[in-house]
Amino acid sequence: MPRRIVILRHGESAHNAARLWQGQSDSELSPRGVEQARVAARALAGAGVTRVVASDLRRAAHTGRAVADAAGVPLEIEPAFREIGVGRWEGLHHDDVARDDPDLMRRLEAFEDVAWGHTGERPSDVLARVARAGAALADTLDDGQCAVVATHGVAGPQLAASLLGEDPEPLIRREGILGNARWIAIEDAGGGWR
Repeated sequence: MPRRIVILRHGESAHNAARLWQGQSDSELSPRGVEQARVAARALAGAGVTRVVASDLRRAAHTGRAVADAAGVPLEIEPAFREIGVGRWEGLHHDDVARDDPDLMRRLEAFEDVAWGHTGERPSDVLARVARAGAALADTLDDGQCAVVATHGVAGPQLAASLLGEDPEPLIRREGILGNARWIAIEDAGGGWR
């Protein structure tokens, strides 16, 4: 059996439900998000999960804990799997940012590598940190092992792209943004991840 990594976005957070930019602010799961995490955990537990690693932000750690408990494995915390920092946008409503900062929003939608919220991280910053952590995790997996990484909507696709050796932009354009409690499953095909 090949090595596998499942990249899981956290369940809906209180900030997601309120349509607030959260970035690295530490929002809890909403009641719906708690249920989404439970359902995802039940589905993934049967996939032979041997490790669960989560971002240190509570919404991802809570989701990771649900999977770890369902699979009967310990939860590991890795801050490198945090979400992109959105700078001064953290805590602001999506509509307010779209109204007050349309030029930067257009640049982000065009996948320009600019700092989110002007003072936050650039996508390339996130790619660099999740790529290092993802490669380190992959190096520790033996054949037949499956790791779940509980992470976030931007960090997750960046992690997948780094393991697949792809540019994140076409991957995101092709697959879209990773929804709450959704996942990307990849496996080592012997000559690389797919």
